[in-house]
Amino acid sequence: MYRVNLLPPKLQREGTLDVRRLVFVAGITALAAAMVVWYTAFLFNFLTAKTELAATRQQLASLSPLVKRAEAVAKERRAAEAALKEYEAALRQRRTWSDLLMDLTHVTPVDLWLVELELYYRDLGGEKPEPKSDQAPGETKKGENVTGVIPRPNAVLLRGYARTVPSVGVFVNNLQHMPYFKQVEFKKLVAEADGLKFEINATLRDEQ
Repeated sequence: MYRVNLLPPKLQREGTLDVRRLVFVAGITALAAAMVVWYTAFLFNFLTAKTELAATRQQLASLSPLVKRAEAVAKERRAAEAALKEYEAALRQRRTWSDLLMDLTHVTPVDLWLVELELYYRDLGGEKPEPKSDQAPGETKKGENVTGVIPRPNAVLLRGYARTVPSVGVFVNNLQHMPYFKQVEFKKLVAEADGLKFEINATLRDEQ
C-alpha cells in the first residue's frame, strides 16, 4: 500500500525528529512542574506556620495571667527578703546599742555622769559636721545623701559632767579601749555650776 504526501517539500518532515525542540519543551515542562511543586510546598508551609503562630499566640494569651502572677510572687518575695534583711540588721543594731549602753556603765568613773548620748552620721571623707539639736525638722544636714535619707549613724556624741579633770581623762581612755569605737576625740571641757561639762566624739567601727 502506497501513501502519497501531497504537502510541499518544505513541509514534508515525516519521519524526522527535532531533538532540540523536544529538549526545550521538556525543560520548560520540568521547570513549570518544579515551580508548581515549590509553590505548593511553600503554600503548605505558610499555612502550617500561620496555624502554629495562631496556636502559639493563643497559648501565650492563656499563660499571660500565670506569668503576671509569677512576676508578682517574685516581686513580693524580693520585698520580703529585703524586709527580712532590714529586720535582722535592726536586731543586730539594737543589740549593739544595748551592749554599748551597758558597757558604758562599767567604764564611767563614779564622779562622772552622762546627760546626753546622740547618734549621728559623720562624713569621714570631708568636713566633720557637728550634730545640732536645734536643727529644724526637714533641714538637710551635712552627710545627708541626695535622696533625702540620712545614712546610718556612724558616730556618737557624748555629753556629760564630771567633778574632776582626771575623771574625764580616765573616761576618754576607757572609751578608746572599747571595741565599739575606732576613734575617740575629746571636744570640749567647760567649768559650770554643776561641774565640768565635757563633749566627746566617738566614731563607730564599720562592723557596728
